[in-house]
Amino acid sequence: MKSNLLLGLLYSFMFFSVNGQKIEDFSNAKLSSSYTTGRFIGIDSIAWNYVNARGGQTTTANKNAAISLHKSIQSCIFSDTIVYGIRSLQFQYEQELTSNCDASVWINDSCIGQLLSFNQADITQYFSISNLTFSDSVVISIRQNTASSGQLTIDDIAIEYFKKPLSPFKLCAIEEYAELHVLHFSYPITYYTVASSSPNIIKHTYIQDSVIYIEFFNSICGTHSVCIQNITDTSGRVCADTCIKREFAYTPSMHEIIITEIMSDPSPSVGLPEYEYLELYNTSNCEIQTNNLQLQIGTELYSLPACTIKPHTYILLVSNKAQHMYGDSITVCAMSTFPSIVNSGETIAVLQDSTILSSIPFSIDWHTSAIKKDGGWALEKIDITNVSETQELWKSAANYTGGTPGYSNSISKPLADTQSPYIWYLQALNDTTLLCKTNENIDPSAVLQAWNTSNTHTIYQCNPCHASLQEFELLLETPLQASTLYEFNMSGNLLDFAGNTADFQTFEIALFDTVSLEHQILITEILFNPTAGCTDFIELYNNSNSYITLSHVIIANRDSIRNEIGTFYKISDIPILFAPHTYVVVSTQAEYYKNKSDCYNQSLFVTMPSLPSFPDEQGTVWIQNKWGKTIDSVTYSSSWHSASLRSTEGVSLEKLNYAGDSWRSSYWQSASTLHGGMSPGCENTQQSNNVSLEFSIENTYISPNNDGDNDVLTITYTNDTEEKTLQMYVFSLDGELVKHVKNNTLLGTQGIISWDGTSKQQDIVDSGIYIVYIEVLKQGVCVYSKKFTCSVI
Repeated sequence: MKSNLLLGLLYSFMFFSVNGQKIEDFSNAKLSSSYTTGRFIGIDSIAWNYVNARGGQTTTANKNAAISLHKSIQSCIFSDTIVYGIRSLQFQYEQELTSNCDASVWINDSCIGQLLSFNQADITQYFSISNLTFSDSVVISIRQNTASSGQLTIDDIAIEYFKKPLSPFKLCAIEEYAELHVLHFSYPITYYTVASSSPNIIKHTYIQDSVIYIEFFNSICGTHSVCIQNITDTSGRVCADTCIKREFAYTPSMHEIIITEIMSDPSPSVGLPEYEYLELYNTSNCEIQTNNLQLQIGTELYSLPACTIKPHTYILLVSNKAQHMYGDSITVCAMSTFPSIVNSGETIAVLQDSTILSSIPFSIDWHTSAIKKDGGWALEKIDITNVSETQELWKSAANYTGGTPGYSNSISKPLADTQSPYIWYLQALNDTTLLCKTNENIDPSAVLQAWNTSNTHTIYQCNPCHASLQEFELLLETPLQASTLYEFNMSGNLLDFAGNTADFQTFEIALFDTVSLEHQILITEILFNPTAGCTDFIELYNNSNSYITLSHVIIANRDSIRNEIGTFYKISDIPILFAPHTYVVVSTQAEYYKNKSDCYNQSLFVTMPSLPSFPDEQGTVWIQNKWGKTIDSVTYSSSWHSASLRSTEGVSLEKLNYAGDSWRSSYWQSASTLHGGMSPGCENTQQSNNVSLEFSIENTYISPNNDGDNDVLTITYTNDTEEKTLQMYVFSLDGELVKHVKNNTLLGTQGIISWDGTSKQQDIVDSGIYIVYIEVLKQGVCVYSKKFTCSVI
């Protein structure tokens, strides 16, 4: 008996532990010691029924609870329907008393085994059958076969299901996001319905396997409840309804918070407290919490404290010191550190994380009155529905207290945005980044989409600069190359927030150098005594091989008392490319001089708001870079003009020799009156070489017929030891270029140059008179020029 017990224990461990079977040990049966009929719920919620059975008996192998069947033929134990099928069945059984046992084991209507014992009272035996294939619902029963069977004790019925049992269908987890609810269930879902406490709050719902997604509109605010009902899994089971209640913290979009009033200089007060403030307005239909917002002024970012802006109302941002200065009727949000608003101007913006809600390119110059600009008056927005944020949209307050903090603006009136957007300028910051400035607020995505895909370089990203919606960094896929001019086309589909469309624009872009070396820029012409009604102009020459931006160049005069730089101005606030070996004319009337120039399409003409004063008798023109390094300067005098002139009014001084020192009077001469007394943007009318050069023509006519007599034009020259190059052109009398004979030819100390009477097509030219033009350059600067005439016969 001892060996049978050990074998049985080992057998049970193998099957019950390894195969994960469900074991009914009758611990929940609570059977009486008398034979009776009944039912109990056993392990794994399986219900068992018994007829003419009792407790109180145990097997010798297991002294715990068991069930004993009476010897009558009606005695049995059977399960309720088991929906998972059955793969194997094991249990203990034992003959009680002296009567032999005769019972059978059934699954549904199939007998799968017999329980027989002969004179084996109190000996535990084991029934085991595996590899069963009952995949559908089953009923397990153990029955006495005859009325003469002996009493049979049964224990530890072990069942291995054919299919994995289903766990309860239930809600397992809920995830909550800003605009999304995610509900995880224990089984895949085939059907559900959704009901909400408020209409139009649910944007979309959908199932992915065992997950239900509920997507809400981003404009929801307040508290709402949503119930998910009739949730059915693939087995047809229905889960309990799930109801959720959410309070939506509203996330504002662009222009749902706007800046409507700015007090940057509260002193001297005309009625309001002497504290700076910003007025914000909530254009949405929801309350907005400010603790998730930031205020940016210039490059500095400040977190806002926890305040509430109700729909379509104002709030004041002030310092802690000023929070009780505006009365109870005005909603105030006090900041522990209120930033100083710089009167010289910088971008003021309100942000939600990286989203720009409102952005103003603030300037104190927006004040419409010099008195109000002096302090005590707020700038107010004329039309708060117009988000272009141009200067025309802002004006000094008209209220007698100096502003309307917390209330509608005193200068409020409709002012729709009907102006077409355009790009002020486009420049290269580095080889992969362009800087773009627009005339009004534009969505960065609209700026990105505006560039023509046919450009040589693709713009793939647009980033606002310091929260500005009027200044952007454009990132290029491929780098720009130095000393190369690129063309970028704005396609004309640039849209502003009002839907206005831009016109087509073209920009020339190059990597520029900041002028840093002396004489990279030369002063080549000065008009300091213009005719009545006209203003001065200064002509500059880019004497380098680099592109230079004029926004880095300063023009100044001299303070004669202190003998130092006097009044000075940047030539341009916007980047303007100054190409190598070209001219720029700067004046407050640059367009006037452009119209008078013969070279208007070859040179730059830049209108400056102001130009330093250059007196008629004597003065100094000073050119510096942005770090204050002198690039060129000249202290001129009216005595440098030609003594033969009856009047110097409207006559400029021209530099005769670009390579010479600017301060030498001998290098300056009055412009030729035959050319109108000036040559803005053109090569100077007066040039003197002051170098050891001499060219002479040996014959004034040629007969290019190859007879050995004057077949070619011959010109001899002498030169000093300095390195120079030669350009030689032949023109017809009407100015048409016949042939570019010599191009950057290096001169020796002496030599001969010639023309054989052919055109650029290598054909013999027609008989007639031709002009031969010679130009000598030193380090890229013209130092000598001369013209000859030649007859071809």
